[in-house]
Amino acid sequence: MNPDFPQLLETALETRRLVRELAAERERQGLSQARVAAALGTRQPNIARLERGAVDPKHTTLVRYAALLGRRISLEPIARHRAGLGPRSNRAT
Repeated sequence: MNPDFPQLLETALETRRLVRELAAERERQGLSQARVAAALGTRQPNIARLERGAVDPKHTTLVRYAALLGRRISLEPIARHRAGLGPRSNRAT
């Protein structure tokens, strides 16, 4: 198994959760996918694919989508070992 798999999976799940939240907020605000698409300079089918998880969205796309909804995406720290940045046990000397 790829040693990076757990982190990659966690990242994918977190992205999917974020997209679901954006879609729910879009619906709460009564905005259609077509309206969001027009504001973001794309087409409605692209927003539909994004919202159903059929594409891996760029960070800038998510930031722009959130801003359109009056939201902001923020970063929070994670433990360095969870990010694969913990101390190495076999350092070169």
